Amino acid sequence: MREIRFAVAAACLSLAVSYAGANPTAKTSEQEKPKDKKNVAGPCSPDGFPTGNVNPISCCQDGNRASHTNDGKTLVLRIYGTPCTEADGVGTNCSGRECTYGPCGAKVEWAVTAQEVHIFRPNSKPETCGWEANHIIACRVGCDWPAGAVRNHPEPFVGQKEYPGVIAACPFRDCLKGGIPKR
Repeated sequence: MREIRFAVAAACLSLAVSYAGANPTAKTSEQEKPKDKKNVAGPCSPDGFPTGNVNPISCCQDGNRASHTNDGKTLVLRIYGTPCTEADGVGTNCSGRECTYGPCGAKVEWAVTAQEVHIFRPNSKPETCGWEANHIIACRVGCDWPAGAVRNHPEPFVGQKEYPGVIAACPFRDCLKGGIPKR
């Protein structure tokens, strides 16, 4: 059993190391990012989304942050860290939904439902992800925006190029105690 745990942990670490080289979402905090490198917004990595769920129809990733919508009406900001860890991004004394960072390394920072959602490349700051929630219906988690409001970042949506969707590729569905993602 110990050998199996070691093999699974080694395989996950190997994937995380190779993933971190190509994708900055393996970072657990802004402080860990090299000072001389800037984040550049782009389409989301499929490795941050579990297979078998609804695939985002539009998604932008900027470092360890991803803005996405699965239906054009719900806007979610996800923060990526070490999979199957507690809120500090380090502790592994959790399992299942007790883990703040799920089996694909994401936690939901906030989510809002609106009549219309856009995720786009902003003209003013193309290195960041642009988003807009038009006519907010309800904050689902982590926000207190009033119904009917319009929220956007870093500028209003006025027809800029929208980001494409992504097909989920993370095979993990659950967390085992000890920080072990499980299929």
